[in-house]
Amino acid sequence: MNNFPALHKAAELAGREAALAAAPQMIKVKDGSGKVFGPFPICGFAWVVVKPNRGKFAEYLKEFGGFKKHYGGGISHWIHDYDQSFDMKRAHATAYAKALKDAGYDAYADSRLD
Repeated sequence: MNNFPALHKAAELAGREAALAAAPQMIKVKDGSGKVFGPFPICGFAWVVVKPNRGKFAEYLKEFGGFKKHYGGGISHWIHDYDQSFDMKRAHATAYAKALKDAGYDAYADSRLD
C-alpha cells in the first residue's frame, strides 16, 4: 500500500522549493500618459493534472489535495500561491508533477500566461 500523505507532502514540498528557486521574469507597464509602473512578475496560471480520475490515489488527492475533475480528463489542482507570478506557479506545478511521475503516477503540469 502506498503512503499517499507522504507522497503528497513530498510533491508539495518539491513544488514550493522549485517556486522559491524560480527567477520570475519581470515587466514594466506604461499607461497612456507615459507613466511607468512596475516592475511586476509576468502573470499567469499553472496546474497539475493526474490521470485517471479514479482509484485510491485520485480519491485521496480529491479529498486532501484540493484536486477536482479536470475538463480534459483526470483531476487537476490549480496553484494559487505566489500572487500572480507565472514563473513561480509553473515551477511549482512542474516539480509537483515530476514527484508524482517519479512515484509511478500519470501526472503532468500545464500552464498559460494571462
